Parts: sequence; structure tokens; C-alpha cells
Amino acid sequence: MAAIKQIQRISYRDKEVIDILNTIIEIKSSSKGYLLVLAGKYKKGKDDFISDLSNRIGEINSVDMRAIISSNENESFENIEKLFNSLSEKDRVLYMENYDVLSGEYTGFTYSNVRYATPQEKYLLKKIKDSKRIVIVELVDKANIHSMLKRYTQAVIEFDEPSSSIGKFFWKLKQIRLQGHTFENKRPL
Repeated sequence: MAAIKQIQRISYRDKEVIDILNTIIEIKSSSKGYLLVLAGKYKKGKDDFISDLSNRIGEINSVDMRAIISSNENESFENIEKLFNSLSEKDRVLYMENYDVLSGEYTGFTYSNVRYATPQEKYLLKKIKDSKRIVIVELVDKANIHSMLKRYTQAVIEFDEPSSSIGKFFWKLKQIRLQGHTFENKRPL
């Protein structure tokens, strides 16, 4: 069995984030591909990161994966194909929001203890690799970073909740929803 490569995992608070931004800026003008994962619950931090990157490199194409992935595998494959066919050569940076939908939410593998790539995700990762673009995927649940995604990813920036007591208080206060509730995934990391 092949060993899974070690990917760079850093916190959004670390200075190494600047290095990743600089790497993306360098790669943008080349024909190399790059896959970056933004993982964690801190949505504002992710939005700030994407905004900062956009200010440095220009427009970033954003796609909501909930509009691409469905419970029908063939439909998902067609939607992924349409997405990549619609991109032009100048569309070098793609931001995939709500990538968690590939983690079994629509595919029926939600309660699996061991996380594997779904057929839709395998197809998408192959298209990402072949496209040689800079692709940034946004995950809420860090447990969704499974072995196949690790093989394709160059770095993971983790957007965790605050560690200070006051920060945690305001964090939890922001998490209150009046309508609806989603349960956290208890799958081990």
C-alpha cells in the first residue's frame, strides 16, 4: 500500500499563509496546477482570504458545488464536464464553495466511519488535475479531507474556531440559528 504524502497544514493565523499566497501568484502566470483546501468552520476567515487573494491576482471564478453535484452520478458527471468546458484559458483560478457536498451528503455515504472519495469526487479531482488550474476548495468539516484529496492537494489552510474564552463566546453566539439546525459530523479526523 502506498504511503500518503504529507501535505502542508497550517492555521489561517500562521505567517506561512503569505507563502501560499505568493506561491499562487507565481503559479498563476505558469501552466502548472495547484490545489488548495480551505477547511474549517470560520467562514469569515475564508472569505477574507479569498478577498485578499482576489486583490492580489485579480478575478477568481467562484462556483457553488451544490449546483453541480446531485444524487444522480451521471448528472453530476455532466455538470462537472460543463463546468470545465465553460472555463476559458484566462480563467486560471477557480474557487469551489460547499465542497462538502461531495462528502456523502448527497451520495448516501454520510455515516461511514472511514471516509472514501465518491465516484463524483474522483471524477472531479481528475478534471482538476488535467485542467492545470489553481483550484481552491472550501470545506466546513476537516474530516472530509480524505486520502485521495490529500494526494491531489498541495496545502490545507485550517480555519478553526477561536481559542480564547471571549473569542469562543462570540463564536458560539454567531452560530445560533433561529430556523433549522445541522448536526456536526462525528467522523474521526
